[in-house]
Amino acid sequence: MDTHAEFVGGGREEDTERRTFRRRNSKGDLPPYLSAELTVVVIGSTETVAYGPGNILLGREKMLQETGQLSQAAAVRKREVDGRCISVVDMVGVLDSELPQEEAERWVQHCIYGCEQGIHAFLLAVPLGGLTEQERRGAEWIQRAFGERALGFTVVLLIYDDEEKKELELMKNRDVQRLVEECGGRYQTCCRSISSQAEVSELLEKIDTMLLGNPDRCYTKGMGQEAWCQEISWIISQIGRKLDDQYQKDRKQLLEGAHAGCSPVPREAEGDRPAGA
Repeated sequence: MDTHAEFVGGGREEDTERRTFRRRNSKGDLPPYLSAELTVVVIGSTETVAYGPGNILLGREKMLQETGQLSQAAAVRKREVDGRCISVVDMVGVLDSELPQEEAERWVQHCIYGCEQGIHAFLLAVPLGGLTEQERRGAEWIQRAFGERALGFTVVLLIYDDEEKKELELMKNRDVQRLVEECGGRYQTCCRSISSQAEVSELLEKIDTMLLGNPDRCYTKGMGQEAWCQEISWIISQIGRKLDDQYQKDRKQLLEGAHAGCSPVPREAEGDRPAGA
Protein backbone atom coordinates (compact mmCIF):
# COMPACT_ATOMS: atom_id res chain seq x y z
CA MET A 1 0.00 0.00 0.00
CA ASP A 2 1.41 3.36 -1.06
CA THR A 3 0.47 5.08 2.20
CA HIS A 4 2.96 7.92 1.96
CA ALA A 5 1.72 8.72 -1.53
CA GLU A 6 -1.92 8.83 -0.47
CA PHE A 7 -1.85 10.91 2.66
CA VAL A 8 0.01 14.03 3.70
CA GLY A 9 1.47 13.37 7.11
CA GLY A 10 4.62 13.29 9.15
CA GLY A 11 6.51 10.33 7.68
CA ARG A 12 10.20 10.67 6.89
CA GLU A 13 9.83 8.94 3.53
CA GLU A 14 6.89 11.16 2.69
CA ASP A 15 8.87 14.32 3.48
CA THR A 16 11.53 13.22 1.02
CA GLU A 17 8.91 12.72 -1.69
CA ARG A 18 7.31 16.09 -0.97
CA ARG A 19 10.67 17.84 -1.39
CA THR A 20 11.23 16.02 -4.68
CA PHE A 21 7.96 17.24 -6.16
CA ARG A 22 8.22 20.80 -4.86
CA ARG A 23 9.75 23.74 -6.68
CA ARG A 24 10.98 26.93 -5.04
CA ASN A 25 7.63 28.64 -4.79
CA SER A 26 5.31 27.97 -1.84
CA LYS A 27 1.61 28.38 -1.22
CA GLY A 28 2.24 31.89 0.00
CA ASP A 29 3.79 32.83 -3.38
CA LEU A 30 0.66 31.97 -5.38
CA PRO A 31 -1.44 34.81 -6.82
CA PRO A 32 -4.67 35.33 -4.86
CA TYR A 33 -6.84 34.19 -7.80
CA LEU A 34 -5.21 30.72 -7.84
CA SER A 35 -6.23 28.04 -5.38
CA ALA A 36 -3.44 26.56 -3.27
CA GLU A 37 -5.40 23.29 -3.29
CA LEU A 38 -6.65 21.46 -6.35
CA THR A 39 -8.72 18.31 -6.82
CA VAL A 40 -8.20 16.43 -10.08
CA VAL A 41 -9.77 13.20 -11.36
CA VAL A 42 -7.63 10.97 -13.59
CA ILE A 43 -9.74 8.91 -16.02
CA GLY A 44 -8.42 6.31 -18.43
CA SER A 45 -7.69 2.68 -19.23
CA THR A 46 -5.48 0.52 -17.03
CA GLU A 47 -2.73 0.10 -19.62
CA THR A 48 -2.44 3.81 -20.40
CA VAL A 49 -0.23 4.88 -17.48
CA ALA A 50 2.57 3.25 -15.49
CA TYR A 51 2.39 3.32 -11.70
CA GLY A 52 5.58 3.63 -9.70
CA PRO A 53 7.37 5.61 -6.98
CA GLY A 54 8.23 8.33 -9.49
CA ASN A 55 4.66 8.88 -10.65
CA ILE A 56 3.96 12.39 -9.42
CA LEU A 57 0.16 12.18 -9.63
CA LEU A 58 -0.76 8.53 -9.14
CA GLY A 59 2.00 7.01 -7.03
CA ARG A 60 2.87 3.34 -6.84
CA GLU A 61 -0.36 1.41 -7.23
CA LYS A 62 -3.74 1.76 -8.88
CA MET A 63 -6.92 2.18 -6.87
CA LEU A 64 -8.96 -0.28 -8.97
CA GLN A 65 -7.96 -3.81 -8.04
CA GLU A 66 -7.82 -6.79 -10.39
CA THR A 67 -11.20 -7.96 -9.07
CA GLY A 68 -12.88 -4.89 -10.58
CA GLN A 69 -13.67 -3.56 -7.10
CA LEU A 70 -12.49 -0.31 -5.58
CA SER A 71 -9.58 -0.53 -3.20
CA GLN A 72 -10.52 -0.37 0.46
CA ALA A 73 -8.03 2.48 0.83
CA ALA A 74 -9.10 6.09 0.41
CA ALA A 75 -9.84 6.92 -3.22
CA VAL A 76 -8.09 10.28 -2.97
CA ARG A 77 -4.32 10.61 -2.99
CA LYS A 78 -2.82 13.71 -1.42
CA ARG A 79 0.21 15.00 -3.33
CA GLU A 80 2.23 18.18 -3.02
CA VAL A 81 3.41 19.63 -6.31
CA ASP A 82 4.97 23.07 -6.82
CA GLY A 83 4.05 23.99 -3.26
CA ARG A 84 0.37 23.15 -3.81
CA CYS A 85 -1.72 20.38 -2.30
CA ILE A 86 -3.18 18.25 -5.09
CA SER A 87 -5.95 15.76 -4.28
CA VAL A 88 -5.86 13.10 -6.99
CA VAL A 89 -8.89 10.85 -7.51
CA ASP A 90 -7.62 7.76 -9.33
CA MET A 91 -10.21 6.48 -11.81
CA VAL A 92 -7.72 4.75 -14.09
CA GLY A 93 -9.42 1.56 -15.23
CA VAL A 94 -12.92 2.99 -15.55
CA LEU A 95 -12.59 2.93 -19.37
CA ASP A 96 -11.59 -0.75 -19.43
CA SER A 97 -14.00 -2.71 -21.61
CA GLU A 98 -14.28 -5.53 -19.07
CA LEU A 99 -15.36 -3.26 -16.20
CA PRO A 100 -19.05 -3.91 -15.37
CA GLN A 101 -21.34 -0.94 -16.04
CA GLU A 102 -22.77 -1.00 -12.52
CA GLU A 103 -19.25 -0.83 -11.05
CA ALA A 104 -18.39 2.15 -13.26
CA GLU A 105 -21.58 3.93 -12.16
CA ARG A 106 -20.80 3.23 -8.49
CA TRP A 107 -17.32 4.62 -9.01
CA VAL A 108 -18.71 7.82 -10.54
CA GLN A 109 -21.07 8.35 -7.61
CA HIS A 110 -18.22 7.68 -5.17
CA CYS A 111 -16.19 10.36 -6.97
CA ILE A 112 -18.95 12.98 -7.09
CA TYR A 113 -20.02 12.64 -3.47
CA GLY A 114 -16.50 12.08 -2.14
CA CYS A 115 -15.11 15.40 -3.43
CA GLU A 116 -16.80 17.79 -1.02
CA GLN A 117 -14.77 20.81 -2.15
CA GLY A 118 -15.50 20.22 -5.83
CA ILE A 119 -13.39 19.01 -8.75
CA HIS A 120 -11.09 21.43 -10.52
CA ALA A 121 -10.10 19.23 -13.46
CA PHE A 122 -10.91 15.93 -15.14
CA LEU A 123 -7.74 14.53 -16.71
CA LEU A 124 -8.62 12.17 -19.55
CA ALA A 125 -5.51 10.01 -20.07
CA VAL A 126 -5.23 8.40 -23.52
CA PRO A 127 -2.25 6.99 -25.43
CA LEU A 128 -0.81 8.90 -28.37
CA GLY A 129 -0.86 5.63 -30.33
CA GLY A 130 -3.97 3.69 -31.27
CA LEU A 131 -7.05 4.41 -29.15
CA THR A 132 -9.57 1.80 -28.09
CA GLU A 133 -13.26 2.38 -28.75
CA GLN A 134 -13.75 3.35 -25.10
CA GLU A 135 -10.88 5.87 -25.32
CA ARG A 136 -12.15 7.37 -28.58
CA ARG A 137 -15.45 7.98 -26.82
CA GLY A 138 -13.79 9.27 -23.64
CA ALA A 139 -15.30 12.76 -23.85
CA GLU A 140 -18.73 11.24 -24.45
CA TRP A 141 -18.22 8.98 -21.44
CA ILE A 142 -17.37 11.96 -19.21
CA GLN A 143 -20.40 13.84 -20.51
CA ARG A 144 -22.70 10.90 -19.81
CA ALA A 145 -21.20 10.18 -16.38
CA PHE A 146 -20.67 13.71 -15.05
CA GLY A 147 -22.82 15.87 -17.32
CA GLU A 148 -22.05 18.22 -20.19
CA ARG A 149 -20.63 20.89 -17.89
CA ALA A 150 -17.82 18.52 -16.89
CA LEU A 151 -16.27 18.91 -20.36
CA GLY A 152 -15.56 22.54 -19.46
CA PHE A 153 -13.18 21.22 -16.78
CA THR A 154 -11.53 18.51 -18.88
CA VAL A 155 -7.91 18.36 -20.05
CA VAL A 156 -6.67 15.49 -22.23
CA LEU A 157 -3.47 13.84 -21.02
CA LEU A 158 -1.68 12.52 -24.10
CA ILE A 159 0.51 9.68 -22.86
CA TYR A 160 3.59 8.85 -24.93
CA ASP A 161 6.31 6.19 -24.80
CA ASP A 162 8.76 7.77 -27.24
CA GLU A 163 9.40 11.47 -26.64
CA GLU A 164 11.00 11.95 -30.07
CA LYS A 165 7.85 10.74 -31.86
CA LYS A 166 5.19 12.42 -29.71
CA GLU A 167 4.69 15.50 -31.90
CA LEU A 168 4.47 13.34 -35.04
CA GLU A 169 1.91 11.06 -33.37
CA LEU A 170 -0.14 14.08 -32.33
CA MET A 171 -0.20 15.53 -35.84
CA LYS A 172 -1.19 12.31 -37.62
CA ASN A 173 -3.64 10.80 -35.12
CA ARG A 174 -7.11 12.00 -36.16
CA ASP A 175 -8.83 10.24 -33.23
CA VAL A 176 -6.64 12.10 -30.75
CA GLN A 177 -7.19 15.43 -32.52
CA ARG A 178 -10.95 14.92 -32.48
CA LEU A 179 -10.90 14.01 -28.79
CA VAL A 180 -8.88 17.12 -27.91
CA GLU A 181 -11.33 19.27 -29.86
CA GLU A 182 -14.24 17.76 -27.93
CA CYS A 183 -12.49 18.82 -24.71
CA GLY A 184 -12.07 22.46 -25.68
CA GLY A 185 -8.67 22.04 -27.33
CA ARG A 186 -6.94 21.51 -23.97
CA TYR A 187 -4.21 18.87 -23.71
CA GLN A 188 -0.88 18.13 -22.09
CA THR A 189 1.67 15.55 -23.21
CA CYS A 190 3.03 13.32 -20.45
CA CYS A 191 5.40 10.39 -20.36
CA ARG A 192 3.76 7.10 -19.41
CA SER A 193 5.25 7.18 -15.92
CA ILE A 194 4.03 10.78 -15.32
CA SER A 195 7.39 11.41 -13.68
CA SER A 196 8.40 14.65 -15.40
CA GLN A 197 8.22 17.61 -13.05
CA ALA A 198 8.23 20.02 -15.99
CA GLU A 199 5.27 18.32 -17.67
CA VAL A 200 3.22 18.22 -14.47
CA SER A 201 4.02 21.89 -13.79
CA GLU A 202 2.83 22.77 -17.31
CA LEU A 203 -0.33 20.75 -16.63
CA LEU A 204 -1.06 22.74 -13.46
CA GLU A 205 -0.59 26.00 -15.35
CA LYS A 206 -3.07 24.85 -18.01
CA ILE A 207 -5.56 23.87 -15.32
CA ASP A 208 -5.21 27.34 -13.76
CA THR A 209 -5.77 28.98 -17.16
CA MET A 210 -8.82 26.79 -17.75
CA LEU A 211 -10.30 27.71 -14.36
CA LEU A 212 -9.72 31.41 -14.88
CA GLY A 213 -11.78 31.21 -18.07
CA ASN A 214 -14.57 29.22 -16.44
CA PRO A 215 -17.08 31.24 -14.38
CA ASP A 216 -17.88 28.24 -12.19
CA ARG A 217 -14.22 27.81 -11.12
CA CYS A 218 -14.85 24.14 -10.20
CA TYR A 219 -17.17 21.21 -10.89
CA THR A 220 -19.52 20.86 -7.91
CA LYS A 221 -21.57 18.11 -6.34
CA GLY A 222 -24.70 19.98 -7.45
CA MET A 223 -23.58 19.66 -11.09
CA GLY A 224 -23.13 15.95 -10.52
CA GLN A 225 -26.61 15.60 -9.05
CA GLU A 226 -28.02 17.57 -11.96
CA ALA A 227 -26.24 15.26 -14.42
CA TRP A 228 -27.54 12.21 -12.56
CA CYS A 229 -31.12 13.50 -12.76
CA GLN A 230 -30.67 14.20 -16.47
CA GLU A 231 -29.36 10.67 -16.99
CA ILE A 232 -32.39 9.21 -15.18
CA SER A 233 -34.72 11.40 -17.26
CA TRP A 234 -32.97 10.24 -20.43
CA ILE A 235 -33.35 6.59 -19.42
CA ILE A 236 -37.05 7.11 -18.65
CA SER A 237 -37.57 8.87 -22.00
CA GLN A 238 -35.86 6.00 -23.81
CA ILE A 239 -38.08 3.48 -22.04
CA GLY A 240 -41.15 5.58 -22.87
CA ARG A 241 -40.08 5.81 -26.51
CA LYS A 242 -39.62 2.05 -26.76
CA LEU A 243 -43.02 1.45 -25.16
CA ASP A 244 -44.63 3.94 -27.54
CA ASP A 245 -42.96 2.29 -30.55
CA GLN A 246 -44.16 -1.11 -29.37
CA TYR A 247 -47.69 0.25 -28.85
CA GLN A 248 -47.77 1.71 -32.36
CA LYS A 249 -46.49 -1.56 -33.80
CA ASP A 250 -49.09 -3.64 -31.92
CA ARG A 251 -51.88 -1.20 -32.90
CA LYS A 252 -50.91 -1.41 -36.56
CA GLN A 253 -50.94 -5.21 -36.46
CA LEU A 254 -54.37 -5.24 -34.78
CA LEU A 255 -55.81 -2.84 -37.37
CA GLU A 256 -54.36 -4.83 -40.23
CA GLY A 257 -55.83 -8.00 -38.74
CA ALA A 258 -59.24 -6.38 -38.32
CA HIS A 259 -59.25 -5.11 -41.91
CA ALA A 260 -58.29 -8.54 -43.19
CA GLY A 261 -61.23 -10.11 -41.31
CA CYS A 262 -63.75 -7.54 -42.61
CA SER A 263 -62.66 -7.30 -46.25
CA PRO A 264 -65.34 -6.06 -48.75
CA VAL A 265 -67.14 -8.53 -51.09
CA PRO A 266 -65.57 -8.54 -54.59
CA ARG A 267 -67.72 -7.03 -57.38
CA GLU A 268 -67.69 -10.30 -59.29
CA ALA A 269 -69.38 -11.99 -56.35
CA GLU A 270 -72.02 -9.23 -56.26
CA GLY A 271 -72.90 -9.89 -59.97
CA ASP A 272 -73.47 -13.56 -59.27
CA ARG A 273 -76.12 -12.85 -56.65
CA PRO A 274 -79.69 -13.97 -57.63
CA ALA A 275 -82.25 -11.23 -58.34
CA GLY A 276 -83.94 -9.86 -55.28
CA ALA A 277 -81.19 -11.17 -53.06
